Amino acid sequence: MTDKTEAQPEALRLAAWLNEGAWHQMRLGDVLAAGRELRRQHAEIQQLKAQLSARQAAPDWIEDLAQSWDECMYDAPGEMIDIGASIRKAASRVAPPPPEREPLTEQEILEAVSSLYAHPALRSMGAADDIATARAIERAHGIGATND
Repeated sequence: MTDKTEAQPEALRLAAWLNEGAWHQMRLGDVLAAGRELRRQHAEIQQLKAQLSARQAAPDWIEDLAQSWDECMYDAPGEMIDIGASIRKAASRVAPPPPEREPLTEQEILEAVSSLYAHPALRSMGAADDIATARAIERAHGIGATND
């Protein structure tokens, strides 16, 4: 039996909200929540892609080296260590650095916020405000130039 008390992931809640046609009743908080969740997922996907690429690009020589040392034992104080297995274990712990984060282009910023203008409270904002706000957020997260 599945646990009905388990919280629904935010992405699925927002997708259901959009699919059910509730978008025409959207409030600013809903739009901002959807945007935050999409950005969070995008960042996580980029990080996972970078990690996968790094693992797939690992040189074959690491496995060749580990195989050449398989079943060669090192008599460490209190234990015997399989050197080949230790090489594999050490190689699996090497994590790639996080991907370099690039600032959004002005077009990407404008596309990202275009849906906000459907909300009456935001119709008076302009593109300059959007771009300045996005640049401030990027700087706060260490993305792009620090002295725009």
